[in-house]
Amino acid sequence: MATPTPPPDEIEADTPQPVPNVQTSAHYPPGYYQLQGFSDRDNFVTDSVTMVDPAYGFWGGWFTPPVDPSTIIVPITPSAKGRTPVVTLDQIKLRLRIDPSVTVEDPDLVFLEMAARTYTERYIRQTLDPDAQDASGNVIGIGENIQQAMLLLIAQWYRNRELMVSGRLAEPPYGYAALLSSERDYPGVY
Repeated sequence: MATPTPPPDEIEADTPQPVPNVQTSAHYPPGYYQLQGFSDRDNFVTDSVTMVDPAYGFWGGWFTPPVDPSTIIVPITPSAKGRTPVVTLDQIKLRLRIDPSVTVEDPDLVFLEMAARTYTERYIRQTLDPDAQDASGNVIGIGENIQQAMLLLIAQWYRNRELMVSGRLAEPPYGYAALLSSERDYPGVY
């Protein structure tokens, strides 16, 4: 025996309906300041509301208002020429298995070291200074993880001198990002 179908007005009453998109407000914490938000009409199951702090965006700064792209100024990276190298020419030749007596590519290898240095400085958002000293006057130096990451990058650039590698765009090796993840400055996370 078939189950009777309920009338259409009973079906609509049992089906969750979207919440209308209306502005709401709340005090959080109580008595502190007023937050404003809009109910989420797509989330009809939980009746949730997205709250916006007018001073700080979504919950203390996670969301910031849009910025006019024409006002953004990105400074050009200065040259690393004349600075103490982070990775020496001998280290680069050893990594690339180039005989130390072969000097025909030395200018290119020095250039690759300078480019890898500035690329790494931009990536970790810190300046690399092998001559930096601590309070006692001892040279701090640059960590081996940074040197290893730079050698990986230099080796890739040396072996793949074009933009495309095997039909896809060349990108820094995975080990590069893994080695530098602990050194990278993540603004706004602390």
